[in-house]
Amino acid sequence: METISLFSYFKKSVTLAPFTDQISILSSSLKSFLNIMIKRLAIKNYAIIEEVEVLFSNNLTIITGETGAGKSIMLGALGLIMGDRADVKTLKNRHKKCVIEGFFELKLNRELKHFFEKNDIDYEEETVLRREITPSGKSRAFVNDTPVRLPVLKEVSRRLIDLHRQFDTLGIQNEAFQLKLIDSLANNKKTLTAYTKIYKAYQVNRKELNSLQERSEREAKEMDFLMFQLEELSSAELAANEQEALENELGMLNNAEKIRQVLSGAYLQLTESEMSIVGSLQELLGQIEGLKSYYKGLDKLYDRFEAAIYELEDVSGEFSEISEKVDYDEERILELNDRLDLIYRLQTKHKVTTIEELLTIQEGLENQTQGFSNLGEQIAVIEANIDEQENELRKIAGVLTERRSKKIPSFE
Repeated sequence: METISLFSYFKKSVTLAPFTDQISILSSSLKSFLNIMIKRLAIKNYAIIEEVEVLFSNNLTIITGETGAGKSIMLGALGLIMGDRADVKTLKNRHKKCVIEGFFELKLNRELKHFFEKNDIDYEEETVLRREITPSGKSRAFVNDTPVRLPVLKEVSRRLIDLHRQFDTLGIQNEAFQLKLIDSLANNKKTLTAYTKIYKAYQVNRKELNSLQERSEREAKEMDFLMFQLEELSSAELAANEQEALENELGMLNNAEKIRQVLSGAYLQLTESEMSIVGSLQELLGQIEGLKSYYKGLDKLYDRFEAAIYELEDVSGEFSEISEKVDYDEERILELNDRLDLIYRLQTKHKVTTIEELLTIQEGLENQTQGFSNLGEQIAVIEANIDEQENELRKIAGVLTERRSKKIPSFE
């Protein structure tokens, strides 16, 4: 006769001579950490089983039977809700789906509750793990009717079930499991909670510090680039309407000789030549004046004609002044060309066509550089918090180490 023994995670103390004391201690330590119990296992259309439901007591359940009775099949079904590989060959009826369900009583377990919340799963005192295998070979997993990926099902079941098959290494050899037992024996629960709380805050601060340092580096690089652009525009000392004035002056200097020639010639023809236009018009004006007594309507025309002659004399004088002022200045032309080259280069670089647009960009750069935050103070505050947290963690870790060290000999 073969047997399978299932403990409901030592829900109550178990006494097995000759190791009564040790088992009793192990039971109480596990109970303080886990407080988990399997209640029943439902199997449908799996291997030789059409449908069966196995109930478990609050203590120790032993299932016995001859070889081939189905004990290993039951463990295989349990393995499916622990995330084992599914195979359509295990279906009793190849036209129906296989359903394995495990019902667990959790009660209060903060570690599990946190895991459920993290994976967006409803936390229930009676938690149900379900695995379905369709005739097409597709496998689906559920925790409390919430669809989950297989890795999540494996992690949940790992926290609920310790399944030890023949030749399996027992969980007692797992370092994390051993540490939990030692902490239980050393009454480290409150100390561990304090350590965990500070360590989580420490991790948040480390993450924020890394983020701020990366941001500071990015901003420093961006600031350097913006300051370079701003300095380039500021040093140019651009002025509104400057470009038009410079281009006009350059055009005048480049055509200075032609301007002098034309305007001086106009001045001569209007007023200074022997047959000047103004002189001829003045003679004609005198002739018209003699006709006013014969034709009274000429008075107004005479006045207009006289005013036109005066205006031509003024224009001639201005032509003379301009022709005397205009002079070809090669040095000034070079200055104007250099200035305009700078303006054109800045316009091309910033993809604009006017100085007004460049001035708008300059103003925007000034606002941007003023808007950059100085992260140095924030970084210093977080670094101080991290140093303080590290000191606290070292102190608590020292207490944990001391307590664990005292319990290790009796645990061994």
